[in-house]
Amino acid sequence: MTLHVVLFAFYASRGGILLATMRKSFDYESLTYESRAMIHDALSETTMKHIDASNGLFSPLGFDISKHPSQKLETVHLEPAPTTAEEVEFLASAAAPKLYPFIVDEVNQSSTPISAMRDYLQAGESVHILVSPHTKMDDLPELAVGIGTKMDEDHWQDQNGEIISRGVSTIGIFADKPELAMAASEIIQKAGHVFMSFPRTESIGRVSQSLADKGIDIDVGQLISTNNNRMKDEINQWKGRRLFHKIGRQALGKSLMIAVEGATPKIEYSYGKIDSIKLNVVARGTLDLVKGDYVLPVVLWSDTENPILRFGPIQRITTMEALENIHHWQATTLARDLGLASSKVHIGS
Repeated sequence: MTLHVVLFAFYASRGGILLATMRKSFDYESLTYESRAMIHDALSETTMKHIDASNGLFSPLGFDISKHPSQKLETVHLEPAPTTAEEVEFLASAAAPKLYPFIVDEVNQSSTPISAMRDYLQAGESVHILVSPHTKMDDLPELAVGIGTKMDEDHWQDQNGEIISRGVSTIGIFADKPELAMAASEIIQKAGHVFMSFPRTESIGRVSQSLADKGIDIDVGQLISTNNNRMKDEINQWKGRRLFHKIGRQALGKSLMIAVEGATPKIEYSYGKIDSIKLNVVARGTLDLVKGDYVLPVVLWSDTENPILRFGPIQRITTMEALENIHHWQATTLARDLGLASSKVHIGS
């Protein structure tokens, strides 16, 4: 074995440090104010359907880094914001007066998986929450609060993490309640660590050409790759932080909330009723984030008139096949609980 091979194997075994340094990173200093504002506007396009469906909860948020630090493109990780369990539950109830109480009731009744998750975390094992489908902007944060506040009362924020789209930083929440109003991305910080993923959408793709037309040469594809690689690095660093229970100095595990598909499903209706649901395939990179850890599979249907919350068995994940099996269980469980034939809830690219 050559020296180069030995060094490569050594660094790869140390958490991919060598590979991380070999990545070609985006030069954030090349971003002008105009280009940042255009990227913000493109991200805003990805959220309009959620704003329209929010019954006034969400509103468009202008580009202003001084007021909303999470809009800074260099930022991929938001640390938990100071709060109490009482405040975060109040905010969750105010944001989702029907969905959040339902989640709390279901979590309280699902004592076996929730107790098992707490036991794993207390023993230092990480248990990540894999959710499907993801139909509303606020359904994962509501679930993160409902489950997270049942964990270690002193450290639940530091144990909790959630991946969100950067588009969430372009949304304001509680516009009708000025005393509560803030960026949606920053209110999620009250539920724990927030990691911001950069979506690859048509509107984002058009930014490169729009900037080029203005004589601004920005590689948006490289910006997206850099953002998402840095986000993964931040998640791994957070997972590697030593967090100790105050009694006995026992190490605690972490819990990352992930929408396994990374995008909302396509729902077809017939005569006002659901005819079929097309779930997206498991997002690339999900395995990298959970491999070797335990996961808690969750089916969350956030229709306030017919909400559904189901928990699967906690299991350790080592292969993509295991993730795909979980997703198949989520699809068949959703079909059953909605009263649809299993063929009506399918997984496609």
